[in-house]
Amino acid sequence: MEPEQIAVVAGRNAQLIRKAAGVTLAEVAKAATAYGLAWTTGRVGAFESGRVSPTLPTLLAVADILGGLIGTP
Repeated sequence: MEPEQIAVVAGRNAQLIRKAAGVTLAEVAKAATAYGLAWTTGRVGAFESGRVSPTLPTLLAVADILGGLIGTP
């Protein structure tokens, strides 16, 4: 069995967190602009589906964005 790529695991988990919190793709995209990420809802969807190969700074930004949106420091 081949291990899953980081992009797939990170995206799937980000989507699970976002949906469990009732946060929309648009809310994530809007919050991403505060981190200098020019993300649209399509880009957030691409990240969540594993089609985007994220850098470490992007992974940290997404973690912080989701934490802020769901109220976790």
